[in-house]
Amino acid sequence: MHISIIIVTWNSAYFIPRCLSSLSVQTFKDFEIVIVDNGSVDDALTGLEETYPELDVKIERLETN
Repeated sequence: MHISIIIVTWNSAYFIPRCLSSLSVQTFKDFEIVIVDNGSVDDALTGLEETYPELDVKIERLETN
């Protein structure tokens, strides 16, 4: 079974790393993470793919919230 975890975010630089760190230590590993960013201006998503290479992270950036 493959699961998609969808995280909708806006200016969440404090929360996103904590969330992804928690997901990275899960014993169930058959999941992808889709982060939908609603026009953040806090650089919350900068470098996430490099910081969490063990996770299948996809980022969708929207222009506005």
